[in-house]
Amino acid sequence: ANVSTPPGFSPQRRYPVLYLLHGSGDDETSWTTRGAMREILDNLFAEGQAEPMIVVMPLGVVRWAGAGSDDESREARQKAFERDLMDDLIPYVETNYPVEAETSRRALAGLSMGAGQTCWIGSRHLGRFAYLGMFSGGMVGRTFDDVAAAYPEGVAFNASKKLFWISCGHADVHYAGVLRTLDLFDARGVEYHWLLQDGSHDWPVWREALYLFSQRLFRKSR
Repeated sequence: ANVSTPPGFSPQRRYPVLYLLHGSGDDETSWTTRGAMREILDNLFAEGQAEPMIVVMPLGVVRWAGAGSDDESREARQKAFERDLMDDLIPYVETNYPVEAETSRRALAGLSMGAGQTCWIGSRHLGRFAYLGMFSGGMVGRTFDDVAAAYPEGVAFNASKKLFWISCGHADVHYAGVLRTLDLFDARGVEYHWLLQDGSHDWPVWREALYLFSQRLFRKSR
């Protein structure tokens, strides 16, 4: 994983943590090399517009010998990433970095594939992340209906979240799928913050989403 600490980082201070996921075809470096994550957040920190936080960017694709590209293998890879994140990476970060381990100080967000992973993992671990952010993506799983059937009703989900952010560009190739995901959430009574952006499935949209989403993390007044 790629770990970014804020300016003035001190191991004597404890920080909230954002787990930030990349999209398909990218890797754990993409949010820094292409997404301008450090520039966006460091400017917000300097302006007092975002809470200084540690950002952890894992590699979101798990591969092994014999894994194919069919639906079953895709689902297996998603579950393998979920195990890596929840059982290995988060405990490692909380042991080796000065992060606050409370749910209210832990966020999960991602773009495209990472948005789908956020949606799936956030639904299956209600007590682990108070903030979820989905940028240009929706459900992941063998079929949409399979995942929809497993998604929790709004009462349980809403009680576990301070913010469920969903955003997408108006010209995004996944826009229709995102709207379908919103329909599911509406039917389940899931509360979310929806932002329709200008643009397509590209970094300018995701940079703006990170800029806006990060200002609402870990701050009682936001």
